[in-house]
Amino acid sequence: MSRLRSALEQDSSNRAIILASVALFTALLTAVTSLVLTSRLSNEDALLADMDVIITSSADQAVANTESFLAPAVSTADFLSALLRDGLLDPSQPEAETLLLDVIAANEVFDGAFVGTVDGEFIYASRLSDDIEAVYATKLITTRDGTRIVENGVYDRDVQELSRERDDADAFDPRTRVWFDAAVDSSDGAWTDPYIFFTSGRPGVTRSSPVRIEGELEYVVGVDIRLEELSNFMAERAPSDNGSAFIMTKSQQMVAYPVLGAIDGGTELLLADDVDDPAIKLAGATVAQLFDDAPPVDTSATFNESPRLNGEDTQFVYNVLETNSDWVVGTWAPNSDFLAEVRRTQQTNTWIAFVTGAVILIALLLAVLWVLRLLVRSETKLVESQALTEQSSTERNRVEIELAHTVAELEASNRGLEEYAFAAAHDLRTPLRAIGGYSELIGREAAEEAPDIEQIRRWADRIVLGYDRMGHTMDNLLEHARMANVQIDLREIEDVDTQPIVAAVVSDLAQDLLEVDGTISVGDLPHARIDPAQLSRVFQNLIENAIRFRHADRPLLITIAGHRDDERARFCVIDNGIGIAGPERSRIFESFNHSRESSGVGLGLSLVKRIVQDYGGDIRAESDVGRGSRFEFTLPYSGQAAMIHDSS
Repeated sequence: MSRLRSALEQDSSNRAIILASVALFTALLTAVTSLVLTSRLSNEDALLADMDVIITSSADQAVANTESFLAPAVSTADFLSALLRDGLLDPSQPEAETLLLDVIAANEVFDGAFVGTVDGEFIYASRLSDDIEAVYATKLITTRDGTRIVENGVYDRDVQELSRERDDADAFDPRTRVWFDAAVDSSDGAWTDPYIFFTSGRPGVTRSSPVRIEGELEYVVGVDIRLEELSNFMAERAPSDNGSAFIMTKSQQMVAYPVLGAIDGGTELLLADDVDDPAIKLAGATVAQLFDDAPPVDTSATFNESPRLNGEDTQFVYNVLETNSDWVVGTWAPNSDFLAEVRRTQQTNTWIAFVTGAVILIALLLAVLWVLRLLVRSETKLVESQALTEQSSTERNRVEIELAHTVAELEASNRGLEEYAFAAAHDLRTPLRAIGGYSELIGREAAEEAPDIEQIRRWADRIVLGYDRMGHTMDNLLEHARMANVQIDLREIEDVDTQPIVAAVVSDLAQDLLEVDGTISVGDLPHARIDPAQLSRVFQNLIENAIRFRHADRPLLITIAGHRDDERARFCVIDNGIGIAGPERSRIFESFNHSRESSGVGLGLSLVKRIVQDYGGDIRAESDVGRGSRFEFTLPYSGQAAMIHDSS
């Protein structure tokens, strides 16, 4: 009886242990399931909450890229205008025709370039096709001895003339075109709404600029871009697989639309309501509401909307271009594009959790007695195994996080390199063209029997100016590239006396200051921890910036001061120049910022910021338009704890 009672008690104890184990596992399985479902819902809610930020960021990038895409046409029109105002371009000479052909050959986006006069004379170069022998065409309208003469030329891929014919029956008058009216109504240039090009019969837009000499309109210059090119460009700006980016006018006329068949398939101009796309029709209705006579929202800012389209939630963002306030850049995407991947992952994880739990439950029911017998002996090994598992999981998570961070940095770097290369090529091309143009003019003048030496000297000065600008651009580009691979250890940097360094920079720029009647005042400056050569570059760029943006109505005055404050060395460079407008102030430290002057390469202040930050400091700018600017930056010195900075 005693043995039987003991056996029954042992069996009852085992049953209790088994039931307790099963109950414990069931509770754990329920907790895991709840955690998976809660995590799924919370992740999805968080992503939905961030949709506005995601689509707005994508829209801002699309707007910035669009501005960059249009910038070459604006700068080319300005360049042609400057040549005409300076008397360096004569539309009646063959060299003008060659220059316009070179302009469109150098930029594949341009469909044409032209110069028209208020008297009806006209010189135009256009692109035909890259698939046939005749690639470029020209139209020249002149008046000789009171007779109107029209000549049409055809050129091959190498811009060599294939044929030239007169067409006296051609009654084309440039003064009747929409780009002529757009230029006349503007002060320094404007974009037309889409219209049909008279050469190709395809829709496009034109950047046209008036050229006024002594207050009187003499010429209109312009650059053409097909809507096909704009549409191709916007097709690459889509924020997701099923979303798109587009451009339309405030009157809902389509300027760029990713589905090229909607614009490139014919010769008609399209309104948003004509496009067979519900998203574009919806965007057209929204734009019409935004820019009605009494707009319901502040249309000067980014406008976000979250309508339902085809039965699902979407995100739309609308922005007005700074360089053309009549054009609206739209970006949209369905929420499902952003949620689909996370939902698939969550569903997979949920099934894995349930299947794994069921398998473990069955295994537990079959092996619980064996586990109980070995529990005491294996407890130590189990604890060690759990510790190793947690360590391995932690290490794996760390590697995955680092890998994701690296991938994100590479993607951002690739986008930056594309914009960097585009802007660098643009900023180097403009002075190079100027050098080539002035060199050709000098050559022609030198061949005359009585060359104008003063005129040659002025052209030579412009060549030197272009050369200096290219050299300054290359120096800054090389410095940016060099600093991208530099590792700075502040523990190895000694304090330097900044006073003689600044004095040397001022001495180097003395001639530049003398030429602009500028005065510079340098106060007592503190020591700082920085490489002397890099500090020289900081002050050189800030002083050159003050000289470049000086005020035309008063002598330039630059003040440099400094002091120590809370274990920081503080420096400031103050000028009485033209100042910086509010919207520009937030972008002046960005690479290739052209908002203040079209002549600036846009790297100087970006390089200054990078140097200061690489040495553990910070920089900020304060300014009032018309009253000057103040640049203040800090650097560490030996009183601070050592810092290590890796700028790679």
